[in-house]
Amino acid sequence: MARKKKGGHDGGGGGHDATGGLRWLLTYADLITLLLALFIFLYSASQMDTAKMASFLQQWHEAFTIIGKEPIPSQTNVIPELTRYKTIREAFYERLSEELKKGEIKIESRPEALILQIFNETLFFEAASADLRPESHRVLKKISELLRGLSNQIRIVGHTDPVPIRSERYPTNWELSSARASAVGRYMIDQGVDPYRLMAAGRAEFEPIEGLLADDPRNRRVEVWILRKGQEEW
Repeated sequence: MARKKKGGHDGGGGGHDATGGLRWLLTYADLITLLLALFIFLYSASQMDTAKMASFLQQWHEAFTIIGKEPIPSQTNVIPELTRYKTIREAFYERLSEELKKGEIKIESRPEALILQIFNETLFFEAASADLRPESHRVLKKISELLRGLSNQIRIVGHTDPVPIRSERYPTNWELSSARASAVGRYMIDQGVDPYRLMAAGRAEFEPIEGLLADDPRNRRVEVWILRKGQEEW
């Protein structure tokens, strides 16, 4: 009679050894899963929007340039000469030297503003009109070029003489002086001056130039006030 072997089974290997030999498959499957996840991540990173990346790198570079080196130049139409003049007043004297010699413009410094007085009415407007003549563009372009390089607030004021006006369009000198100031302001805006810094007003005949008779033609003028900022010097 054959004797039964110890261990409870006739087949070789035993229950524990037979199943334990397959555990390496679980580890291998985990490794394959991790590798697949890695490849998916690398593929996604390779599809990054290059335009967005370039924009990000540019902004990063500009931020560190501002902090560590020098400011980024403004994209507005800044007049480079202003950075070399000691005062704004000198810049206007230089740019408008021809008009100053002809007596078309006078520059006046006051505590609150630098004032450009433009006298030559026949150069700018026809009688009883607020339409700019083409001859005025030469002067206004020069002034606008300098104003574009400033951040000061600008006030444009129209003036007339005391002769009453009888016009359907302009019932009084108030309307005429205001319309002339607005016409100058609109032209400056077309030349690139920031409209948020402009204000136009009319004073009719009620602010003649000191020392002049009320009917002096020089009272028919447009003034450009460049308002002072803080401790700014003229």
